[in-house]
Amino acid sequence: MTRVCSNCGKIVGDSEKVCPYCGSPLDNHKAIKVKEVSPMTFHEQKMLIMFGVLFSIILIVAGTVFIFSGTGLIDHGITFNLFTQSKHTQLANNTSSNITANQSQVNQTNTTVQPKPEKTPVEKIDDYLNSHPISTFGNQSSRILSVTIGGDTGYLTYRTTKVDPSSESTYLAGVMFLVFPDIQKTDIRGYNSNGEFINASWKNPSRKDYNFDYYKIWFGDINKTPECTTNADCNDYNNCTFDKCYNGMCSNVEIIGCS
Repeated sequence: MTRVCSNCGKIVGDSEKVCPYCGSPLDNHKAIKVKEVSPMTFHEQKMLIMFGVLFSIILIVAGTVFIFSGTGLIDHGITFNLFTQSKHTQLANNTSSNITANQSQVNQTNTTVQPKPEKTPVEKIDDYLNSHPISTFGNQSSRILSVTIGGDTGYLTYRTTKVDPSSESTYLAGVMFLVFPDIQKTDIRGYNSNGEFINASWKNPSRKDYNFDYYKIWFGDINKTPECTTNADCNDYNNCTFDKCYNGMCSNVEIIGCS
């Protein structure tokens, strides 16, 4: 315990009878004993500093929230959480990316090219005639009236101005055999401008008979060296044509709907 002079408040020794500072006599009732306070330890100082730093952080966060609330950044009861903001941002970015990817897939599905509709038999015959013009069947545009396939027989009607259209009918029979590889017989009929059937000296040959009797007139000489022996010899490297070898001659008919 430390003695203090009750008159001047100075610390005096325990054996002093008179205060050496003010001269006041020191007796038991004029000397006050004060308990000594030990100095603060290092651990206590460290804890005090940490408490101060923590308290400062709390004040900064509270001030930031208050400022943001005042500027409208926190509205409608939404709590602004500084510790979860980055997670919320990442979630929003991921959601946006998923929406964009899904939209891209939808656009890709909507822009898929639809296959072309298959051409009609008349259109197939017209395509061949237009790409293989010949004097025997001149001015062939719109002369084909109808083309139908029934079983192994192909039926074709066309417009003619000739008294005897046998040559035209014979030529068109060969075209039918080339364009429709599966048919074995043809029925070709020519009609005049009045819609009357011209019954000429014409018979409808089978594929085999036609090859021997008429093939060489318009489609090549069957006695010359053939340009093909198998279908592979007729490969024109076009995936949209039907490659076929007919009696030594190649046929490359367009596959309808192929692109």
